[in-house]
Amino acid sequence: MFTLMFITMGVLRGAGAVMPPFISKLLAMWVVQVPAAILYSMREGITRVFWAMPSGLVIGCILTLLYHLRLGSRLKRE
Repeated sequence: MFTLMFITMGVLRGAGAVMPPFISKLLAMWVVQVPAAILYSMREGITRVFWAMPSGLVIGCILTLLYHLRLGSRLKRE
């Protein structure tokens, strides 16, 4: 998932769409990853905090792929 997300983000940035990959990573980190780490640390202890990173990566990958599949084909081609 990590590799797929960053490849898709690189493709979109190379095509000229800079803000959508930035926004998807920002949302994945601050809306999913950080709150998940806080919740995991309160409920399960510090040993489960590492699960917050894959949670954020999966959401970031899904957001980036959705943008690429729906709107990425409409980018200007030269």
